[in-house]
Amino acid sequence: GERLNYPPLAAYVFALEGALLERLDPNPVANTPISRGVYAVATTIAEALTAVAVFALVRSFGSPAAATAAGAATWLAPPLLLDGPFWGQTESWVLAPGTWMVLAMTRGRWLAAGALWGIALAVKPSGLIFAPLWLYAWIFRRQRTHVFLGGIVAVLVVNCLALPFWMD
Repeated sequence: GERLNYPPLAAYVFALEGALLERLDPNPVANTPISRGVYAVATTIAEALTAVAVFALVRSFGSPAAATAAGAATWLAPPLLLDGPFWGQTESWVLAPGTWMVLAMTRGRWLAAGALWGIALAVKPSGLIFAPLWLYAWIFRRQRTHVFLGGIVAVLVVNCLALPFWMD
C-alpha cells in the first residue's frame, strides 16, 4: 500500500533488496549492519560498473595507465563510497548506465546508448541530466537518424519497464 516515488526500475531493485533482506533477517530492522549491507549491494555493483566504464572510456582515448588511474579514482572517489554504501543513496544507479551510455555514444552505438539512457531514466528521474548530451549529438552529428532512433529506444525501454505497473 505504499507509494514509490522512484521510477519502475528502482522498484525492481528495491524489491530484490527487500527479498534478500528478508532471507538474511526474517525480522528486519532499519539501520542494522545486515540491512545496511543489503542495501549497499546494488550501489556497490553500480559503482564498480561505473569505474569499469570510466576505465573503458579513458582507454578509448588514452593510455592503459591513464585508464587504470581514472577507473581507480572513480572506484575510490569518496563521494561515491560515502553516498552509496554508507548513506544508502542511489545516485550510482544512474551514473553507471549513464557512463556506459557515453561510451556507447563515443563509439557510434546509438541504439545501445539509447537503451542505457532508458535504464538511467527508469531508475531515477535524474537520468534527465544526460539530455543535453543527446541534444548536443542531435545538433552536431551528421547522421541524426541514428541519434533519433537511440532516443526512441530510450523511450521504449522506460515504457517496457513501466508496463507491469500500468497493468495493475
